[in-house]
Amino acid sequence: MKNLDISKSTSGYESVGGGGAAGKRSNEEGSTTSLATSGGGPPQRKADLAYNHLVLAERPGPCKASRSKLNVTVNYFKLSVPTNMKYATFRLEFEVENRGKAAEVKKEKMAECFRALYRDNRKIFPRKDTGIVYNGTDMIYTPPDHTIPLGTYNFQSNKGATFKGRPAKANFGRCKITPLGLNSLATVQVDDEANRCALMQFLDCILTQEHRFDLTGQAARFIQHGHSLFKIPRTAEEKRLDVIPIGRGEEVWLGLHAAVKCDSEELMINADTSGSIFKARNISLLEFFAQVVSGYTQSLARVDFENLTIEPRHLENLDRILKGTKLLLKHPNGTEKVKKYEGFTNRPANQEMFEFDGQRMSVADFFLGKYNFRLKCPRFPCLKFWSKTTRSFSFLPFELFFTLDEPTRFKGKLSDQQLDVFVKAVCQNPRQKKSRIQRFCTRGGEYLGDTAVMRMASAPQVAPNVETGEWKLTETDPSSGREKPILPVELNPDVILLVVVFVGHAAGAGDKERCHLLRNTLRNYGMRVDEDLTSMGSPSLTRKTGRSYETNENWMDGFFRNLDDKVRTKTQETGTKFIPLILWVFPRRDASTYAAIKYYCDVKHGIASQCTVRKTYEKLTGNPDTNASSQNLLLKILAKTGSIHFRLSSFAHKNVEKLQNEKDPVLIIGIDVSHPGREERFDAIKEHEQKTGRNTEQANKSRGQHEKLPTARPVGKTLFGELSYYDCPRSVVSVVGSTDIKGARYGVSSRVQRLGQEETVNMVDMFRERIKEFYDCTEKKPAHIIVYRDGASDTQVKKIAYEELESLERAMESFGLDDTAEQKTTITYIMAAKRHHTRFFRSNLERMPDDAQHLNCPPGTLVEAKVVSRNKWDFYLQSHYGTLGTALPTRYTVVRDDWKVSSAFIQTIVFAHCFGNVRCPKPLSIPIPLHYAHLAAKRSKVLFDHFKDNACDLYRDSREDLVREALESEAVTPHANIKAMKGMHYA
Repeated sequence: MKNLDISKSTSGYESVGGGGAAGKRSNEEGSTTSLATSGGGPPQRKADLAYNHLVLAERPGPCKASRSKLNVTVNYFKLSVPTNMKYATFRLEFEVENRGKAAEVKKEKMAECFRALYRDNRKIFPRKDTGIVYNGTDMIYTPPDHTIPLGTYNFQSNKGATFKGRPAKANFGRCKITPLGLNSLATVQVDDEANRCALMQFLDCILTQEHRFDLTGQAARFIQHGHSLFKIPRTAEEKRLDVIPIGRGEEVWLGLHAAVKCDSEELMINADTSGSIFKARNISLLEFFAQVVSGYTQSLARVDFENLTIEPRHLENLDRILKGTKLLLKHPNGTEKVKKYEGFTNRPANQEMFEFDGQRMSVADFFLGKYNFRLKCPRFPCLKFWSKTTRSFSFLPFELFFTLDEPTRFKGKLSDQQLDVFVKAVCQNPRQKKSRIQRFCTRGGEYLGDTAVMRMASAPQVAPNVETGEWKLTETDPSSGREKPILPVELNPDVILLVVVFVGHAAGAGDKERCHLLRNTLRNYGMRVDEDLTSMGSPSLTRKTGRSYETNENWMDGFFRNLDDKVRTKTQETGTKFIPLILWVFPRRDASTYAAIKYYCDVKHGIASQCTVRKTYEKLTGNPDTNASSQNLLLKILAKTGSIHFRLSSFAHKNVEKLQNEKDPVLIIGIDVSHPGREERFDAIKEHEQKTGRNTEQANKSRGQHEKLPTARPVGKTLFGELSYYDCPRSVVSVVGSTDIKGARYGVSSRVQRLGQEETVNMVDMFRERIKEFYDCTEKKPAHIIVYRDGASDTQVKKIAYEELESLERAMESFGLDDTAEQKTTITYIMAAKRHHTRFFRSNLERMPDDAQHLNCPPGTLVEAKVVSRNKWDFYLQSHYGTLGTALPTRYTVVRDDWKVSSAFIQTIVFAHCFGNVRCPKPLSIPIPLHYAHLAAKRSKVLFDHFKDNACDLYRDSREDLVREALESEAVTPHANIKAMKGMHYA
């Protein structure tokens, strides 16, 4: 959208003729290297060097297909940097005193230490502040002529701190400064990952230094999180523009995401809006309480607090939220003090009595008599604080407390209501997003525009190709002239025995009519549904025991045993095959019960099942052909019972016809990994501490410096080093593969692996299973294999692709699909990425009417120039409508292409694979193999979690890896009945 120029900046990073003092010193130290060897990138292990030899597919040239053109703008800014610019890099190693011993400094505390180092050792930084670029942790960049003496320097980390009104005891620290080398941009090779990462880190630091860490106080107006900058709102106008309250004392801040991109034709900055949740700042505890109770975010001026009381359940909820937090006391005598919350009193302020000057009075009377301060809410409880001096509690009124003014990110779990407000806040339509980006980044803007190192210019436009129209998935009804879904091309011929189970409650009034409506919906679509419709209630199927759940096995086993007997009897009496279909109705969302039901249905008994909540089930009223809830249930039921209701026609496009050629069959594969959430990781550590009888801090006392576990909430996989194989949270990888020539059905293979591994394991067996099932269903060996892979970052592409391609080749050898075959099976491997901030906007966005239904670019928008990599075959494709907010295009990288087809063919089939989802006739944002792989991995993770909570003694006690792997594989593998039914149980 704009051009940024840092060729002449005030930071001192201009082109220089010689190495300067820093360069001479680096030569003497023997550390002058190019960026490729200066330590800017992460160190590589010898075992990881093999994948670096993987040669990525080359771009065959721009797409030459005849397509309409659409001019769009992109949220990229050109960045001008002199190629002969040089800079020196230094490493900072911090240590502080902790109880007389030297301790390493945590990453989040390093910025404070550097400020203290800069303050106490001003002589080693002779130039002005803009001559130093600090990355916020352990590295600084300086111009070559900026001499920094090497060595160890002391600083006081708590200067100015007080304790009980007196200066606190001095706490000193040390910092060792070591050189990493003199680097020149002229030596940067963009095709090298280490060089590229180091260059982006350096330029990111320069561009955001003034607002992030400039040592002049300007950065105090901003807070940084990752690549995002958020302006701390000070005025009412700033809050109106960029702060959205979401209730419960939290609010959404809208800021700027800015990251340097150096793998395209030119150096560019990707600028986008960003949203994060912060705790509300400097609001009264009364307003905070109103938000916690009811999500009330408006003014409280008209509320009558004098007669208002707090219900016990609301007080318990508030106590749970405030536990461990700090509040600001604004006393009527004019003093302010930060106090840590300890609890509430049992009685309100007008009834909480204490002795003062020989008289017994209430807290409300005390403040009225001594400070002439009448409490606004005398019926609210007081906050109590323990005094070590008087050895008793002191009581302070509720309304005197405020939340702190310090910006603090919220890391808890949002309620459903908060989540809805958050999504609406961050999902801005294209016009709003483009306007906000321009406000942040134009000349005189709030973030990048007013920095000293940038100048703005006009924005270049990108002219992408647009695939016109979409494939036909509906047909016109001759009688009404309306569009309706095409009838299934293949239905399950068996008779459906429909059973409706109300989990944890009995059937209510009107539930039988709703069952009949669902049955009629299935029948109208052509399915054979038996007249015998069973509806019943059930007891609670799970109960919590500690941090896991136990299943009501007696009821479950009896229910499925009776159902099997009923199906067997009907089949014998009629001579027609019956298959059961169970609809489970939950009163509310229940993850543990859902996991138990899916494990029993998918793994143990092989019965098609569909779960829904009571709120959705009660919407089953009216006409079965037009009821939206019944139609949504219908689509999922069709997929789970083995029917095909959406299939791309080979006449839709010539490339689709080639993709569905029976003489040249194509196997389509999708791969995805499901990782455990933050709460599950935290629970694993807590459970381990309970088992071992010691907490993490106690365990650290017996460890060396490099073996210590973090004591905070777990964030990385190194935290689980001492957990047993059984106790450690696990990730699940799923591989889906087409089982028919048309690519409408997909089978699945899943495996369990170590926590946090994006690189998949045991891939040979899973690929072999997908190839075998394709051959068993089609009686043909695949001539071509197309693999879609999701969830990999740019730095992981080569490593993941190398390992998975090697596994696929080994699996192909067992089927005679390698080089020894008459016709070698080709492999096309495509990476898909959605974790980026690239957005495209129509060039005529400002001229479009406000009520325009689709402000986003149309589905099929393809961009393969300007913002793509110059040494990779990648392209951006927006395949969906994007009805909520600004559409996020998917970035595809072709890693390998043995088929040697044109770029137009690859792009067309990728777009074609975004159609035909069993849940929705409209195109998705990613190809359906990836969507199915995501659903399958998520379902397999649910199945494994239930298996782990109710694992057998063999799995708990065994120390044999092969035994564990076999049991885990069995726990996430669907029953043989599901495979025989050709059902997609994960849909």
